[in-house]
Amino acid sequence: MLGVALAATHAQTPSTISSVNSQPETKMKHFVIIFRQGPRALSKADLERRQQAVSAWAREQNAAGHKLEPRILASDVVRPGPAGEHDGASQAWPITALLFLEASDLEEAARIAGSHPAKDFGVSVEVRPWAPPVVPAAAAADR
Repeated sequence: MLGVALAATHAQTPSTISSVNSQPETKMKHFVIIFRQGPRALSKADLERRQQAVSAWAREQNAAGHKLEPRILASDVVRPGPAGEHDGASQAWPITALLFLEASDLEEAARIAGSHPAKDFGVSVEVRPWAPPVVPAAAAADR
């Protein structure tokens, strides 16, 4: 499962990463890679090869200072709202995992996502910038 393979992406702690990366500190931005599992069924050997490839890829990305933080999604899904509101595309290629990372810009994040080995195993990836929600000043003052 992609989840097992992605779990290896959290192989280094941030303190380990900073000691490995000797480049000058640059302001990194936050991105998320969204993984969608295609209909291709993987054999046990495929799953093992994917796990090994993703583990090696993750070690390389963490060593480069991208601070990977995976989130594996359960297969249980509830879609509240009126029936028929959701299209079949979200069911055909379900989101299976999220991988948060740091990169200098969207172009670099896209290169990182494009190099992810899961793409060789029937997984679609997309990358997006993200930021924490903005807290209105009045709400922040109430804290």
